[in-house]
Amino acid sequence: MAVNERLFCAAGEPPVCAQMRCLHYTVCMFKTATGMLKLYVLAGIALTGWLLYLLAPILTPFMAAAVLSYLFNPLVTRMAAWHLGRAGATTVVFLIFALVLVGIALVLLPVIQNQAVLFIDALPN
Repeated sequence: MAVNERLFCAAGEPPVCAQMRCLHYTVCMFKTATGMLKLYVLAGIALTGWLLYLLAPILTPFMAAAVLSYLFNPLVTRMAAWHLGRAGATTVVFLIFALVLVGIALVLLPVIQNQAVLFIDALPN
């Protein structure tokens, strides 16, 4: 049992208990904090949000890469167990992903084009 779990959890309680109590104590500390401390915390949150807003064009590709790696990691791990190697498995998975995206585009683009032409024809002059 970790130190935090021994401090916050009673005997026999699950480890999640420590995390919940830690969150509870943090909320309680914020409720009893002075006005200036609350102001500093809220200013820090606002500054962080503002920086994320400004850096969104830069951070977006990294977030997309993180989501893709999170989603495809189990498949790559399973394929790597088949003696393909992690690099080879990653290549195969992303090639399949690219082919699926191209297939979806090839199916949807003509439909979207047809719908756009019908929409433009239906507009009043």
